[in-house]
Amino acid sequence: MPRTPFRLALTTAALAGAALAAPATGAQHDLDLVSVSGAGEAGNSHSFEADLSSTGDHVAFTSRAGNLSAADAPGDDVFLRSLSTGRTVLVSRAAGAAGAGGDGESSRASVSADGRYVAFQSGADNLSPDDDDSVTNVFVRDTVENRTILVSRAGGPAGAPADRDATAPHISADGRYATFMSEATNLALSARQ
Repeated sequence: MPRTPFRLALTTAALAGAALAAPATGAQHDLDLVSVSGAGEAGNSHSFEADLSSTGDHVAFTSRAGNLSAADAPGDDVFLRSLSTGRTVLVSRAAGAAGAGGDGESSRASVSADGRYVAFQSGADNLSPDDDDSVTNVFVRDTVENRTILVSRAGGPAGAPADRDATAPHISADGRYATFMSEATNLALSARQ
Protein backbone atom coordinates (compact mmCIF):
# COMPACT_ATOMS: atom_id res chain seq x y z
CA MET A 1 0.00 0.00 0.00
CA PRO A 2 1.59 3.35 -1.03
CA ARG A 3 2.27 5.86 1.71
CA THR A 4 0.46 9.17 1.66
CA PRO A 5 2.95 12.06 1.59
CA PHE A 6 3.15 14.32 4.61
CA ARG A 7 1.55 17.61 3.64
CA LEU A 8 1.61 20.91 5.44
CA ALA A 9 -1.62 22.44 6.62
CA LEU A 10 -2.26 25.66 8.48
CA THR A 11 -5.18 26.14 10.80
CA THR A 12 -6.57 29.41 12.05
CA ALA A 13 -8.17 27.69 15.03
CA ALA A 14 -8.43 29.81 18.17
CA LEU A 15 -4.86 31.12 17.93
CA ALA A 16 -5.82 34.77 18.15
CA GLY A 17 -6.58 34.71 21.89
CA ALA A 18 -4.29 34.98 24.87
CA ALA A 19 -4.61 31.28 25.60
CA LEU A 20 -5.19 28.24 23.46
CA ALA A 21 -8.53 27.28 24.89
CA ALA A 22 -10.80 24.61 23.51
CA PRO A 23 -12.92 26.02 20.67
CA ALA A 24 -16.52 26.91 21.39
CA THR A 25 -19.11 24.40 20.32
CA GLY A 26 -19.98 24.91 16.67
CA ALA A 27 -16.98 27.24 16.08
CA GLN A 28 -15.68 27.28 12.51
CA HIS A 29 -11.97 26.99 11.77
CA ASP A 30 -10.20 27.25 8.47
CA LEU A 31 -7.69 24.60 7.50
CA ASP A 32 -5.57 25.41 4.47
CA LEU A 33 -3.29 22.98 2.65
CA VAL A 34 -0.01 24.88 2.26
CA SER A 35 2.14 22.46 0.27
CA VAL A 36 0.41 23.05 -3.05
CA SER A 37 1.47 24.43 -6.40
CA GLY A 38 0.31 27.83 -7.61
CA ALA A 39 -2.34 25.97 -9.59
CA GLY A 40 -3.66 24.36 -6.40
CA GLU A 41 -2.24 20.87 -7.00
CA ALA A 42 -1.21 19.10 -3.78
CA GLY A 43 2.47 18.25 -3.43
CA ASN A 44 3.30 14.73 -4.61
CA SER A 45 5.77 14.01 -1.80
CA HIS A 46 6.58 15.01 1.77
CA SER A 47 6.63 18.64 2.95
CA PHE A 48 7.95 19.71 6.36
CA GLU A 49 9.86 22.35 8.40
CA ALA A 50 7.31 25.12 8.03
CA ASP A 51 7.91 28.66 9.26
CA LEU A 52 4.96 31.06 9.46
CA SER A 53 5.56 34.80 9.04
CA SER A 54 4.55 36.90 12.03
CA THR A 55 1.77 38.48 9.95
CA GLY A 56 0.39 35.01 9.28
CA ASP A 57 0.25 35.59 5.53
CA HIS A 58 3.31 33.64 4.35
CA VAL A 59 4.57 30.12 5.03
CA ALA A 60 8.09 29.02 4.08
CA PHE A 61 8.63 25.27 4.02
CA THR A 62 10.83 22.44 2.79
CA SER A 63 9.41 19.92 0.35
CA ARG A 64 10.46 16.84 -1.58
CA ALA A 65 7.49 17.29 -3.92
CA GLY A 66 8.49 17.60 -7.56
CA ASN A 67 5.31 19.27 -8.75
CA LEU A 68 5.30 22.57 -6.85
CA SER A 69 7.48 24.45 -9.37
CA ALA A 70 8.70 23.81 -12.91
CA ALA A 71 12.22 24.85 -11.84
CA ASP A 72 12.28 22.41 -8.93
CA ALA A 73 15.11 19.86 -9.00
CA PRO A 74 14.77 16.43 -7.36
CA GLY A 75 15.38 16.42 -3.60
CA ASP A 76 14.57 18.84 -0.78
CA ASP A 77 13.83 22.42 -1.81
CA VAL A 78 12.50 25.51 -0.05
CA PHE A 79 9.23 27.15 -1.06
CA LEU A 80 7.21 30.18 0.03
CA ARG A 81 3.41 30.22 -0.08
CA SER A 82 1.36 33.39 0.16
CA LEU A 83 -1.91 32.56 1.86
CA SER A 84 -3.58 35.73 0.56
CA THR A 85 -2.69 35.23 -3.12
CA GLY A 86 -2.40 31.43 -3.21
CA ARG A 87 0.98 31.76 -4.94
CA THR A 88 3.73 29.21 -4.21
CA VAL A 89 7.27 30.09 -5.33
CA LEU A 90 10.55 28.20 -5.33
CA VAL A 91 12.92 30.01 -2.96
CA SER A 92 16.01 27.79 -3.26
CA ARG A 93 17.03 29.02 -6.69
CA ALA A 94 19.73 31.15 -8.30
CA ALA A 95 19.21 34.88 -8.76
CA GLY A 96 16.56 36.11 -11.17
CA ALA A 97 12.85 35.43 -11.47
CA ALA A 98 13.64 32.31 -13.51
CA GLY A 99 16.90 31.39 -11.78
CA ALA A 100 17.89 27.73 -11.86
CA GLY A 101 16.69 25.54 -9.03
CA GLY A 102 19.36 24.48 -6.55
CA ASP A 103 21.47 21.47 -7.55
CA GLY A 104 21.66 20.24 -3.96
CA GLU A 105 19.44 19.80 -0.92
CA SER A 106 17.96 22.96 0.64
CA SER A 107 16.06 23.21 3.93
CA ARG A 108 15.48 24.99 7.27
CA ALA A 109 13.62 28.05 5.96
CA SER A 110 13.10 31.14 8.11
CA VAL A 111 10.79 33.87 6.78
CA SER A 112 10.71 37.60 7.57
CA ALA A 113 7.55 39.21 8.97
CA ASP A 114 6.27 40.39 5.59
CA GLY A 115 7.37 37.28 3.67
CA ARG A 116 9.80 39.19 1.46
CA TYR A 117 12.98 37.54 2.75
CA VAL A 118 13.59 33.84 3.33
CA ALA A 119 16.80 32.50 4.87
CA PHE A 120 17.66 28.86 4.23
CA GLN A 121 20.56 26.44 4.23
CA SER A 122 21.67 24.63 1.10
CA GLY A 123 24.26 22.21 -0.19
CA ALA A 124 23.66 23.50 -3.72
CA ASP A 125 26.63 25.17 -5.35
CA ASN A 126 24.77 26.94 -8.17
CA LEU A 127 22.82 29.50 -6.10
CA SER A 128 25.64 32.06 -6.04
CA PRO A 129 28.66 32.52 -8.31
CA ASP A 130 30.73 32.88 -5.13
CA ASP A 131 29.80 29.41 -3.87
CA ASP A 132 31.74 26.68 -5.65
CA ASP A 133 32.39 24.24 -2.85
CA SER A 134 30.60 21.26 -1.35
CA VAL A 135 29.84 22.69 2.09
CA THR A 136 26.35 23.67 3.21
CA ASN A 137 25.90 27.44 3.16
CA VAL A 138 23.24 29.90 4.29
CA PHE A 139 21.44 32.06 1.75
CA VAL A 140 18.76 34.74 1.85
CA ARG A 141 16.28 35.03 -1.00
CA ASP A 142 14.67 38.42 -1.63
CA THR A 143 11.37 37.37 -3.21
CA VAL A 144 10.61 40.89 -4.46
CA GLU A 145 13.95 41.65 -6.15
CA ASN A 146 14.47 37.94 -7.05
CA ARG A 147 17.97 37.92 -5.58
CA THR A 148 19.64 35.03 -3.78
CA ILE A 149 22.42 36.20 -1.49
CA LEU A 150 25.15 34.05 0.06
CA VAL A 151 25.32 35.21 3.70
CA SER A 152 27.59 32.59 5.30
CA ARG A 153 30.77 34.33 4.30
CA ALA A 154 33.74 36.09 5.86
CA GLY A 155 34.02 39.86 6.05
CA GLY A 156 30.92 41.14 4.30
CA PRO A 157 29.49 40.99 0.78
CA ALA A 158 32.80 40.17 -0.96
CA GLY A 159 34.16 37.79 1.68
CA ALA A 160 35.03 34.17 1.05
CA PRO A 161 32.29 31.60 1.62
CA ALA A 162 32.44 29.70 4.91
CA ASP A 163 35.00 26.89 4.68
CA ARG A 164 32.80 24.52 6.70
CA ASP A 165 29.07 23.93 6.93
CA ALA A 166 26.79 26.79 7.95
CA THR A 167 23.36 25.70 9.16
CA ALA A 168 20.29 26.60 11.24
CA PRO A 169 19.52 30.00 9.66
CA HIS A 170 17.15 32.49 11.20
CA ILE A 171 16.16 35.84 9.72
CA SER A 172 15.05 38.92 11.64
CA ALA A 173 11.48 40.19 11.32
CA ASP A 174 12.57 43.06 9.05
CA GLY A 175 14.88 40.84 6.96
CA ARG A 176 17.96 42.95 7.71
CA TYR A 177 19.81 40.34 9.78
CA ALA A 178 20.38 36.62 9.49
CA THR A 179 21.98 34.32 12.05
CA PHE A 180 23.38 30.84 11.57
CA MET A 181 25.66 28.26 13.18
CA SER A 182 28.99 27.26 11.68
CA GLU A 183 32.27 25.57 12.50
CA ALA A 184 33.98 27.53 9.73
CA THR A 185 37.52 28.66 10.48
CA ASN A 186 37.51 31.64 8.12
CA LEU A 187 34.60 33.69 9.42
CA ALA A 188 35.85 36.91 11.02
CA LEU A 189 34.54 37.58 14.48
CA SER A 190 33.74 41.10 15.55
CA ALA A 191 32.05 42.63 18.54
CA ARG A 192 29.37 45.27 18.18
CA GLN A 193 29.86 48.29 20.38
